[in-house]
Amino acid sequence: MAEKAHDLQEPLFEGSVRVREKRPLRTWNDWNSRYKGGPRLVIAPRSVCLYARQGMMLEKRNYDFDPGSIRMRRTRVGWAGLPFNDEECIELSVGNGLRTRKFAIYLGENLERAWEALVHVGLVVESDEVM
Repeated sequence: MAEKAHDLQEPLFEGSVRVREKRPLRTWNDWNSRYKGGPRLVIAPRSVCLYARQGMMLEKRNYDFDPGSIRMRRTRVGWAGLPFNDEECIELSVGNGLRTRKFAIYLGENLERAWEALVHVGLVVESDEVM
């Protein structure tokens, strides 16, 4: 069985996060933060891994990205993309055009530490302004 890239490298950051995901032509959806410890973010020198245990929806939530394929920015995303309950987060964009998936990663007090790790591994910064 092949090991994931983040299993072979010393992580620069690893921690629990809250995640909202936006798919093409859809609104922001929350990942379940209560099921088996909730989503985790692992940032290693050659990979950015975002995963959560599979819940009742039977949907894949185990993403292992090459840092060169991700764009990021700091922003605020609220419930369903509305300004309601919005918080500062790191938005990761993967893909192009209609195939772009976006992930709003809420880190609380670990935001700066995760941001620095993502910059260190080479993610492209779109904008670092909070809207």
